[in-house]
Amino acid sequence: MSLMSEMSKDNYIHRNYVHPGDLFERKVKKSNLNIYLSYADTLSKCGKVLEALELYDHCCGVGDVSPDKLKHVTYGLMESVMTAFGSHPPKNYVGVFVCGICENVLRHPTTTHCGHTFCRRCLVKDMSRTCRKCGSKINSSLETNVLVKRLVEKFWSGEVIAAEIRDEGNDHLQRNQLEDAVAKYNEALGIGESMFYEC
Repeated sequence: MSLMSEMSKDNYIHRNYVHPGDLFERKVKKSNLNIYLSYADTLSKCGKVLEALELYDHCCGVGDVSPDKLKHVTYGLMESVMTAFGSHPPKNYVGVFVCGICENVLRHPTTTHCGHTFCRRCLVKDMSRTCRKCGSKINSSLETNVLVKRLVEKFWSGEVIAAEIRDEGNDHLQRNQLEDAVAKYNEALGIGESMFYEC
């Protein structure tokens, strides 16, 4: 017997008819929320991202919606961006995908709980544990934002490769292998527009 059935039976025996009504109302509210979320997922999959966002917003106002319930709208939004840009986004749009610490294209992008995205390596090296953009405390969970990573790799693959080669140059520089470092920096310059900030 389910917990809800047991509680309802107990309340019936003790003639407490208000409590089961509350339980029923919460159960109906939760099922309605799931129906709304399913509809929002469907809208997202059909490319109607703005309508889905409005519905997700309504659901967040009605009940508790966990972040994993928003995956379909996130994928839908990503598909809309990729479709709108084709394979060549505007060059100035790369600024959105730049780390706020090293000012390079995002590598292993990690989105903090406050919504700002940085390179995971930069966050690990930054001892302040506060967001550089808003000052919020950064929790210890530093997971790669796979969606942002896919966008960066799709649209700025040259910059990502150049940044990786630049890091190899930085490693050579730390080992005092100056000629190898310069060779890597030159190779990175030849591949993409990479800024040489330590990351």
